[in-house]
Amino acid sequence: MEENKSWLQTEIDSLNIGKPNAENYPESLKLIENKIVEVEIDFSKPFEKKPNKLNSGVIQALIPTRVGDTKKTFWLNVKNPLYGELCQLGKAGKTKFKILRTGKQKESRYTIVE
Repeated sequence: MEENKSWLQTEIDSLNIGKPNAENYPESLKLIENKIVEVEIDFSKPFEKKPNKLNSGVIQALIPTRVGDTKKTFWLNVKNPLYGELCQLGKAGKTKFKILRTGKQKESRYTIVE
């Protein structure tokens, strides 16, 4: 009976390898409505992408950011216009941004403030 437990535990452990787990990433970046947040984005390697757990048709980029001295993960839908804008600015060499969020939930809009 002990043999069954051993191989089953190994099997269970192997199922969890490679699964996205929020604990594997720095704390999520939370943008507060009508508040400008200054972030620095690490463009040194491609952003990891994951399907949204609540909306399977949405792919989110996990953007490594820093707010002050604190590392954060900015989970951003790749179809959001901000994602394309950040990629273009990153390609041009910019890494520091001021981002303003307006609206709530589906009405959220992100704007880069100069």
